[in-house]
Formats: sequence, C-alpha cells, structure tokens
Amino acid sequence: MTNQKSGTGTGAAASQSSSAADCQPCAVPAFCRSNYYTGKLLTERDFSGEQRYHSDKLRLHYMGLHGWGLVCGLTVEPHPYCPQLRIVVDPGFGIDDCGREVRVLKPVELALPLPDASATPKQPCPPDPTTETSAPPSDTATTTATAVPAPPAQAAPAAVVAPPVLYVCVRYCENQVEFTPAPFDDCGCNSNGQQPNRICETFEFKIFQGEPQFMKCVREHSQCCEEDVCIDIYKRVLKPCRKPGCVHWLPLATIKGFTPGQAVTVEQMKGMIDNWTVRPLLPSTRMLDHLIQCILNRLPPQPLTVIEKFNWDHAQLYTCRQFLSEYTEQPDHTGGFQIVFSAPVHADGVSGESFQATIAFLPDDPTLPTTLEVAPAKVSLAPDNTSCWLRIDPNYAQNRLNGKNFDVFIRLRCDVIVDQKGHPVDGDLLARLNEDTYAVDAPTGDGIPGGLFESWIQVRMSGKKNL
Repeated sequence: MTNQKSGTGTGAAASQSSSAADCQPCAVPAFCRSNYYTGKLLTERDFSGEQRYHSDKLRLHYMGLHGWGLVCGLTVEPHPYCPQLRIVVDPGFGIDDCGREVRVLKPVELALPLPDASATPKQPCPPDPTTETSAPPSDTATTTATAVPAPPAQAAPAAVVAPPVLYVCVRYCENQVEFTPAPFDDCGCNSNGQQPNRICETFEFKIFQGEPQFMKCVREHSQCCEEDVCIDIYKRVLKPCRKPGCVHWLPLATIKGFTPGQAVTVEQMKGMIDNWTVRPLLPSTRMLDHLIQCILNRLPPQPLTVIEKFNWDHAQLYTCRQFLSEYTEQPDHTGGFQIVFSAPVHADGVSGESFQATIAFLPDDPTLPTTLEVAPAKVSLAPDNTSCWLRIDPNYAQNRLNGKNFDVFIRLRCDVIVDQKGHPVDGDLLARLNEDTYAVDAPTGDGIPGGLFESWIQVRMSGKKNL
C-alpha cells in the first residue's frame, strides 16, 4: 500500500529526480508521421513525433470506439488502521475522456480533510509497516485535499448545515524523471542543462468538497436512453463528434455525512462511501459478452406458447339471450368461453382459480356502485391440452343474470400456466393496429413469459349500450 501524505507530491523514489506531475493537453492533432529514407538525419523532433503519433492513434481509438470511464477496480474504502484521517483507493484501470489510460497498480492512501489545516493530530496514525513508503514513477500519485476551517470559538448557535459531500476523483498525469545532462539542448530552457530521461505516465488523486463542475458532463455521458425509439440510437452517428476534454477527472466515489476528524468506519461504509452512483462505467468486451450470455441463458430457447384464439369478440356487445345460449353450460355440456393455445399446456395450471369470469352488475341508478362477483363455473381442459373452457353454471345464469345488464371480465392467469417445456404461457393481450384499424385480438404475447390475459364483453337486455 502506497503511503501518501496530504498536500502535493509525486511520491517518486527519493533516489530519483522528478518534476511535479502535470496534466497534459487533450486535443488530438491532425495525424502526420515521419517518412524514413536512407541517409535521413533524425533529430529529437522525429522520435518525439513518432511516439506522439502512435499514442494519439490509440487515444482516438478509445474515444471513438470505446468511450471513457472506469473499467475495473479503483474502489474507495476506509483505511483499516486510521479511518478518521485516511481512505484507501484500490488498484484499477480507467480511460479518461481524452482517451488516456489511468492505471493504478497498488493501493493508494489519501488524506481526508482535517478540522484545521494548521492543526496536527496529537496521535497521528503511524504508517503501516507492511506497506511501502514510496512508489516507482510509473505508479505514483499526487493527492490534494482542501482542509475544512475550524468553527470560531464561542460562536452563536446557528442552523445545522449538512457537511458537504466529498468527491474522490483521479486524473491522468505525466511525470518527468531521471534528469541527465543535455549538452546539445538547443532550447537551453533548463539552467542546469538537464533533461528528463524518461516520462512516466502516472495519476493524481483529489478530494473535492461539494460537487465539482465537471459532474454535469459526467451525468450527460451517463444518459443512454434519450431516444423514444431504441433504433434511433444509431442516428447518433450523424451528430458531430463530441469534443474531448470536458472531464479531466474521473469520479470514483462520494463520501456522505463525513465530519472532519471522525472515522469512516466499515459499519457505516454502505451509507457513507458510494462507489457506484457517480462512477462512469466503461465495460470491457468480455464483460459485455458475459452480460449477453446471461440474458440469452434466461430467455426461452424456443418461441413461447401463446393464446392463438378465443371464441368471443373483445369488448363487443351481446344480448342477454346470446350470452345465456353461448357462454353458459348447455345440457349437452357444450358452450362456454374457449381459449386455444398454440401448444399443449400442463393440466395442473388450468383451474377455477386461474381461469375465471367476473360479473359486473350495472345498477339502474347510475349513482349507485357497481357490484362485482365471480361467476360459479366449470373449468375443463381438452384431451390434447391445447384448449380450455370456462362454462358458467346455468342455474346461476338463470337466477342472477337473466334479464340484467352487466359486463363480463374473463381472466386467465398465465403466470401459473406452463407449457410442456416448462415455460409460462405468454398471455398478455395487446392492442394493435390492423391496416390503421384499432384491434384487440389473438395471438397474445409480448415476448415475456407469463402475464395476465384479460378481456371483457358487454351484455345488455336490449342489445344496446346504456347511455
């Protein structure tokens, strides 16, 4: 675990000379590569341009084809020994919105804001003896955290103000190390005549108190469903390419309810440290493949069983005589509401609890409430298990329904009716347009197993709707 102090610094090994880490420009210039030929004089410009050409190509590849965000790791946790003064960022990898790689190889400790910038803790937490006190230049970090000023002594009572939310962020930087004499340096900008022998790609952490301005760009980046029709997402390719550089910092986590000097404990971590909400994600190809495989494994391997037809017209008007002769049980055990499936279903799911008809009596006085009751009926399944009937009891129909105005709601709970392959029947009855004509008819289904099939008819004594 790399031990980082508050303030700024590179964390480079003491035996190496280095300059402060610097955030580099974001723009990708027009591409121009060197042309080599025998006898060509190569200078620093040629080699530097060769490096820049390939790095900018990779950055453009990231920005144009992959996007930016956090790929893995970089989670924020309380410090195991000193949670009131420090937090720990785990190793991880991310791409900023300039296409630059932010790679942290070892855990990094960050100092939390103190009650007073000038105050030194009486018993500062000692460094963990099992961790390193420095990091190689390729895994260094600059950390900054603004201290919270102490409240004035004997201050008058004031309204309680919630502590600001802390935003833990990281950004890409470059570090110049291994300075050596440069006798042929034409620039001569360095008074001691030295130039860095290596430039190490590194990172810088910062804890913002309150929401930083770049979070607006992060939220816009996370909005993925702006279009009403999903296929219109492809039309985004017609828009100009987004200019990079809106977000130099990658937000890792927020810390809520933090009071300087108080510990961020493991028990409170779920409520204080949020590693998910503000984090822009950049899932890898392997992760997307796992997601697709997971979805495919949960989808039925073959088309679902649906309701192919039923023997009534949805929402249509019937006379009381028609209803009694067609949908109640007849002496020869015919009649009733019939539903036909596209494939055989399991007999155990079809019963009087899953297949019902509810009668809604319409009172003569419109100010009175409608009375609802489940009609007693016999439910049966065809020998081939491809259709079922609901036949209303004829005695009930004669005594309770004859000469009445009522509506009949037919419900089949397809969640509990499975086909021979064990998949629930896709029974949702959906409205559609047939040649610009509104229709509600079979076949049913929305591609999701199960659902509630519900239809209704109107029954009137005169065959006319009540006004």
